[in-house]
Amino acid sequence: MIGQIGRFGVVGIVATLLHISAALISKEVFGLIAQTANLIGFGVAFLFSFAGHFRFTFAATGSIEAHFTRFACLSIVAFFLSSTIVYSTTSHLNWPFWASILVVGLTIPFVSFFISKYWAFEDAAHLEKSTISYQVVILLGVQLIAYYYWMSLGDVNHDTGWYLVATQKWLSGAQLYVDIVEVNPPWNFYLTVPVIWLSKLTGLTPSSSHFAFTGFLTLVSLTWVNKLLRRSGGMAKIPALITTQCALMAILITTINQPGQREHIFVLFILPLLFGVYCQVSGDLVSRKERIYLAIFAVLGICIKPHFTLVPLFIAISNSLIQKSFRPIFQIENWIMFAGCLFYLIFARLVHPEFFAELLPVTFAVYGEFGFGISRVISRIPIYIILLLFLCCISVARNGKISQGPLIFAAAVFSSYVIYWVQATGFNYQSYPFFIFSLIFCVVAVLNGASNAQKILFALAALVMAWSIPIKVRYSNGFKFEVRQHLTGIPQASSVLFLSTNVSAGFPIVMQENLNWASRFPAQWFLPGALSKLVGVDCTKETDHCAQMNAILDQNREANTNDLINSNAEIIIVDNRQRKSYIKGTNFDYIDFMSADKRFVKEFQNFELFLETKRLKSWRRKH
Repeated sequence: MIGQIGRFGVVGIVATLLHISAALISKEVFGLIAQTANLIGFGVAFLFSFAGHFRFTFAATGSIEAHFTRFACLSIVAFFLSSTIVYSTTSHLNWPFWASILVVGLTIPFVSFFISKYWAFEDAAHLEKSTISYQVVILLGVQLIAYYYWMSLGDVNHDTGWYLVATQKWLSGAQLYVDIVEVNPPWNFYLTVPVIWLSKLTGLTPSSSHFAFTGFLTLVSLTWVNKLLRRSGGMAKIPALITTQCALMAILITTINQPGQREHIFVLFILPLLFGVYCQVSGDLVSRKERIYLAIFAVLGICIKPHFTLVPLFIAISNSLIQKSFRPIFQIENWIMFAGCLFYLIFARLVHPEFFAELLPVTFAVYGEFGFGISRVISRIPIYIILLLFLCCISVARNGKISQGPLIFAAAVFSSYVIYWVQATGFNYQSYPFFIFSLIFCVVAVLNGASNAQKILFALAALVMAWSIPIKVRYSNGFKFEVRQHLTGIPQASSVLFLSTNVSAGFPIVMQENLNWASRFPAQWFLPGALSKLVGVDCTKETDHCAQMNAILDQNREANTNDLINSNAEIIIVDNRQRKSYIKGTNFDYIDFMSADKRFVKEFQNFELFLETKRLKSWRRKH
């Protein structure tokens, strides 16, 4: 054992030096941010440590995958254990930093050694008794717990904040698409219900419950993916584990700015189905029963937005082209997804008729103006990425030695690109499926017998896409601190009415301050389209068009007035910028707009100006 301790120490010292060197090079030479540079350093040190301990320190035998998985779990646990020691001793015990690091240096290496010796690198006889799937669950679970705990220390994104508040209102008796006016179909409200229940059951905040739910869904999705790959004769256990880990990293890195967005949740639900089809195309049968389960799981994501139906449609068509037969189009999983979507459509039509009768016509009339300009839409997914992916697809299709399975992910990539352009708002989260599927496509192609030249092409494509992901930092709300100034002194549970086209103006700050959202809208999304479509129009000639747009504006004004009166709002906060988001070609003033309603003018007399800041202006009720 003395010899092992010595070798363990040598490997540890060299790994530490590699960690520092790789991190410094990443930051100083390649200009990466400190967190990313440190992550790269940690990865380099981890790989060296594993190789050193596996071959040199313990001379382990048996499944390399099992040893790798266990050592990965150990490394992650050790990292967060050391972080916990530092945080606890400095924040709660008020120790100096050097004392905390000394405790870490004296405890973590010894704990790591004994766990490595008696668990991570134990002898093959004991190792074979454990199950690989159990180890994968631990590996994924530890990473997800750590990641989403870190996420929970920050803010939930504004769209998710709106859904959490609106779903609570709905469960408390509000009527969807009457008291809550949302442009998206109702399924996302139903998917938010478990989050609210989890919050009430555990006492967690809705935001923390949202992160826990997203993490759990990710664990279920990727565990299923790994299970499919491990049973696949075409992919060995180590490539299966690498693919699963890379899929996890693609998801976490891509969605880091706004985790839990609808596109993110959709990817988690449909990913097992994609890998199931991939296994079939690669020649590995997936049972009829499991294909039914995969399809049912996928439907839960597809129903979030109608555009998402394009992904299974493209996959079915590509599968048919690969096999040169129409049979894949009529496989049981496609019938299940078709039936599931049809059932959901009928259910939504019967239970939420207001969405179809009242909201959809308004949405088609005005929502196209809600978003960024075409230049932003193009820049989110640059054309050079599409060209590079096209080259990768040709490379796979023309290589007779490589499985055609990766083309299933190529179909998912290009269908998600079409979906992105169908929406064409330029919101970064709408590109999430494209980047996640693209990164997975490159990984799967490399692990399916690609030549060295192809591997270079796929690696280059993956690096370019990772570099091109629109936003790579944790969510931060630009309105948060300014809004807080306007809410100073407002009692908890007071109602607040926001007049802004930005959802981020009110969320998630309203949740954090325990205030009631007075409006039925997440933002004034009726206005940009209706106002923009009246600019430069001769209403003496375009009478029907102008009448339609003015009717929508009147509807919006009336709804705001009703919400103000019925909620007995304590404060009104208004976007006071000269150029308001998404409103083009007009200098718009909310108070002037609302003053066309005499009821608003009367109610507004009960308010007095409280504060005017850079972007916002607020009035408080007189007492």
